Amino acid sequence: MFYIYFETESRLLHEGTKYNIEVPTRTLQDEIANDLEKYGEVFNVKKLDEPVSEYPVLTKETYKRNI
Repeated sequence: MFYIYFETESRLLHEGTKYNIEVPTRTLQDEIANDLEKYGEVFNVKKLDEPVSEYPVLTKETYKRNI
């Protein structure tokens, strides 16, 4: 698995402001990271091989909302 770390304004996601997203492929990691960077409310986007441990990991199973 691969991960994307990002920060967002607190008004967008009620659970907090810092997240990891788990994705199955490097290609999908690139696509999602590029899409996230287009939003003004999303910043500090990083593509990682491991999640930032102190923040939640969003997966298809744990988070159904579209960002």
